[in-house]
Amino acid sequence: MNYAGEHIIAALKAAREEKNLSQRAMSAKAGVPQSHISKIEKGAVDIQLSSLIELARVLDLELTLVPRRLVPAVQAILRSGETATSRQGEATWQAVNELKRIQHAVKKLQPLPEWSSPLQRIQQTAEELAKFPLGNMELKTIRAVAAKIKHIEQDPKALRNIKRAAQELKLLRNHLVHGVRKLIPAPRPAYSLNAEDNDA
Repeated sequence: MNYAGEHIIAALKAAREEKNLSQRAMSAKAGVPQSHISKIEKGAVDIQLSSLIELARVLDLELTLVPRRLVPAVQAILRSGETATSRQGEATWQAVNELKRIQHAVKKLQPLPEWSSPLQRIQQTAEELAKFPLGNMELKTIRAVAAKIKHIEQDPKALRNIKRAAQELKLLRNHLVHGVRKLIPAPRPAYSLNAEDNDA
């Protein structure tokens, strides 16, 4: 097998492992027999174009023919993308750890009855956020919420901070789920002209 073939096979195997797909799971998704995938990854058979296309599709990879003179530029772009992904992974890891600390701190609080609802919201939202890929912007918001929780631990009368922390986490979650650009809610008008209003 030539170097180009080895490079493609190594990229396919790395992408499969990164997605935590077994050869059997990949076989089911791509319609390529598991035994054939195993042989491809070992370099025991030449990969057919149809198999390559199906495997790449399952792995969210795109096959593109690039003019040789542009290969260095494409490789540079791919490397910069890997660096950005690595930074994103680090931010996600830090954010998830911060969310765990928030959950632990909230569990330690001895809530008054009026605290229970916002504290439950903080716990639930922190749990949901841990499932998202989180970047530096989200990490900054999560750290600000963690600081509020720490203040609550030091000043048990800080109910406003509990409600604020719950709201900030919820806004961040909504931003991630719905792609909402604005994290701070717009001010509400003093009155509404909806047809449902019966004040007229």
